[in-house]
Amino acid sequence: MRYFTIPRSNQYPEEGDCAFVRCRGQEPILTKPLHPGGKTSSRWGEIKHDNLIGKQARELVTTSKGREVRVSRPTLEEYVLETSRLVTPVGRLS
Repeated sequence: MRYFTIPRSNQYPEEGDCAFVRCRGQEPILTKPLHPGGKTSSRWGEIKHDNLIGKQARELVTTSKGREVRVSRPTLEEYVLETSRLVTPVGRLS
């Protein structure tokens, strides 16, 4: 089950939050919930969750391949658009 933390007044991704990661000129990615010691794989290299937790919005983080990416907390709209949806049948199937 996925949970989304509503953005608080600060824009620091915290443990348990999802982060939005952008690399210049590329489509952004939404990470899984952040936890210490965790990693997210991307086409830009691995991004350590320890490097994302507590960063200010738009702060640069370096990936394992040396690419610089910007980190931010996703807005509700970004989260909804980037999260895969589970299909639930509605009504009778007979």
